[in-house]
Amino acid sequence: MITRNMAHAEREVLRRPWQIAFGMLLLVFGELVYLAVIVSMAVNSPPFWAGIVPFAVVAVVMALGMIRQLRLAVVMDDSGVTVRNYFRTFRIIWSEIAGVTVRRAFTPVVRLNLVDGRHIRCTAVGGIMRVYSRRTLDFLVGRMQVRLAEAQGQMPPLR
Repeated sequence: MITRNMAHAEREVLRRPWQIAFGMLLLVFGELVYLAVIVSMAVNSPPFWAGIVPFAVVAVVMALGMIRQLRLAVVMDDSGVTVRNYFRTFRIIWSEIAGVTVRRAFTPVVRLNLVDGRHIRCTAVGGIMRVYSRRTLDFLVGRMQVRLAEAQGQMPPLR
């Protein structure tokens, strides 16, 4: 899903559809409630909360992770790229990026190859879940490559 911020016409945001993250949140929450009820029934001790409290803590941690999943994005603007992954956010200027590649293994992995040899995964575009079809993924990666070429002065801007 590509969204453009109209206040910043040169800013482009690539992210997962929100329905997928919300669906995963509901799925995990449902599983945790189910497990909490099963464990609380299996525990023969009088306090009912003994089985629910550990799962409530896990549910809160999982919910925070799912909220972070809603923020996953690759934001491209004139100054560089911001990659918001699950645990870290990377801000990279265009001159530090050597290229954009897709490694097609079990699931496609989109990576920014940096000049110093490091790689940064773009979890919002590719990753554990096959969110995009091959054609859509190729389009998104192509869009990233075009923006990189524009920023490095290798081609005229396409507007």
